Amino acid sequence: MTRTPGTGARRSRAPVLLLSALALAALLASLGWGAVSVRPDQILGVVLERAGVDAGIEFTAQQRAVLWNIRLPRALLSALVGAALAAAGVALQAAFRNQLADPALLGVSGAATLGVVLAYAFGLVTTLGRWALPAAACLAALVGALWLLRYAARHAGSDRLTLILAGVALQLFLGGVATLLVNAVRRPGMPDASFLTLGGLTVVFWRDVGLAAVVVALVAALLVRRAPVMNILLLDDGTARALGVDVARQRALLAGLAAVATGTVVAYGGSVAFVGLVVPFLLRRLLGDDHRVLVPAALLAGAVLVTLADALARNLFSPMEIPLGVLLTVVGGPLFFWLVGRGRTVGRW
Repeated sequence: MTRTPGTGARRSRAPVLLLSALALAALLASLGWGAVSVRPDQILGVVLERAGVDAGIEFTAQQRAVLWNIRLPRALLSALVGAALAAAGVALQAAFRNQLADPALLGVSGAATLGVVLAYAFGLVTTLGRWALPAAACLAALVGALWLLRYAARHAGSDRLTLILAGVALQLFLGGVATLLVNAVRRPGMPDASFLTLGGLTVVFWRDVGLAAVVVALVAALLVRRAPVMNILLLDDGTARALGVDVARQRALLAGLAAVATGTVVAYGGSVAFVGLVVPFLLRRLLGDDHRVLVPAALLAGAVLVTLADALARNLFSPMEIPLGVLLTVVGGPLFFWLVGRGRTVGRW
């Protein structure tokens, strides 16, 4: 059967366009849903007004204040959190050739959380400002990723589930250390332990959104460029080397990019689990394993998932707010159990 030129490109663009539309719809739903209701046209009116354009759309001062100062930065950051964690999951799964890999299940999120606590404990936030949070979180996450790489190299012949068990143990250990430090060393502005371990976006500043957007965009661009190499890494190491890929170097690069993305969003949103597991799993079932499609699709699908989850966390039991990580764990936990059982049955892990 003949294929017309560009058919593959059109098929790869279709899911990205659909997910882009879903991301926009999720953003509008998050912005409009709450105690103060805001219609989509009013959202547009507020944004245009801030840009200096009077569109003639009526809205109240309360709607303007709630939308611009609270909901819009929070919704944008939730989209960035989802995009970063989903992309990090894809990168880690390619690096370790393990579809159970997730920043939280491998301890990368736990390392980033400890970095945040240390930044507060040593007074870096007070002296250097809030940019010290993602810097410390990324550095700690990179150390955690480096440890994982060394562990994987040392135990290359063992069951791949062993890596996940080691990562879960690392996540629990680092989470315990972070909780201990939070309770032992109190500093101005230091979040409580539940925020750090369960995640949440209760306090978001525009400068946080700007910094996170720059970092996530850079990581996303680099991962999109590495997509063909990620496809090769799915093969065995011998085949990948025969095709000219420096396996160790590429794994280190992917793990490093995943660590930077995770550290950046954990600094502002706490440790949110299972996004990097749920999103890649669903997309692989729908779109296959081609990372040229999978990486951009994961960025958008992750944004959709966390944006909607954050809206639910805010409004499901209003005025009480549910930690973001709790909702996502309810979704991701059963999937993790199923994947472990399925992998054991078919001998995949």
